Amino acid sequence: MDEIDGDKELICSLDRIDSNGHYEKDNLQVVCKFANRWKGDSDNDEFIRLINMLSKR
Repeated sequence: MDEIDGDKELICSLDRIDSNGHYEKDNLQVVCKFANRWKGDSDNDEFIRLINMLSKR
């Protein structure tokens, strides 16, 4: 088992796209556990902007 396979922070987690909305089919996205915590109740567009900025580095 490599490092990624055993990392509990990479387990899938359901996140609300609009944090003010409910856990409904059209308001859910699958992210990893640490990304869900990182996003918290932040705006989804801002979260995506930050992820994209990191991925370009």
